[in-house]
Amino acid sequence: ENEEHGLRQVDWEPEHKSRVAAVAGRECRATDKANKQYYLDFNVDDRYLFSTNQPVRVTVEYFDEGKGFFALKYDSNDPTAPDRARSKFSEYVYRQDTRAWKTHVFKLPDARFANNAIGGNDFVLTSEAYVAGRDDLCVAAVSVIIGGIQVAVSPPAASADGKSGCQVDARITGPLGPVGDGTQVAFAADRGAVTPSAETQGGKATARFVGAAQPGEATITVRCGDDAESVVVPMLPGSGEVLDGKLVVLSLGDA
Repeated sequence: ENEEHGLRQVDWEPEHKSRVAAVAGRECRATDKANKQYYLDFNVDDRYLFSTNQPVRVTVEYFDEGKGFFALKYDSNDPTAPDRARSKFSEYVYRQDTRAWKTHVFKLPDARFANNAIGGNDFVLTSEAYVAGRDDLCVAAVSVIIGGIQVAVSPPAASADGKSGCQVDARITGPLGPVGDGTQVAFAADRGAVTPSAETQGGKATARFVGAAQPGEATITVRCGDDAESVVVPMLPGSGEVLDGKLVVLSLGDA
């Protein structure tokens, strides 16, 4: 059983059984494409993270062999993600065939980790090895640490009139919880205008964004220390404040 410090790598049938390998001087767990095993599944101790809404960093040490990619699929709070947010994909990590051990940090802004991912786990590493020509994924170490930036925009769009806008809230979390009051947070926008900086209160910093005079999209980047997170805000034709609401005309329930 592969478990340490509250993080467990889980093998289960079908297609989710790892193999032990020795690669470039390190013991690791690997997918096993030849035997139709394509995934490495992980479960975080519920005493650390369970049914939450936290920014999380997942650090993966992998062997850079071949030209395929791998990704992380996780149980999230994103209502737009597939399978009721239980199968959200991270960015793809493309291997360069350097045949060296490398490290990649996945920044997950909305981890739920309520054991809802496939197999009742929290996240899975996948190399999509079932695609022809893809190599197995070899992983020597994985760590999960709370911390990062969550950005919310309300309303989620602005009018392109040069004077209307929206509120940008940045929630800053460290390994021990929300950062202390007075922490400096920087805001920048590639179009329109945004409050350049703000200090945290209760772990949250707030800025005001005003849309440009022409329709399009603006990317707002929030920075705190070495962390950064971006959000795209549509700027819509017209003028005045954008109203945002939801009306349920028919609930399909589990259907």
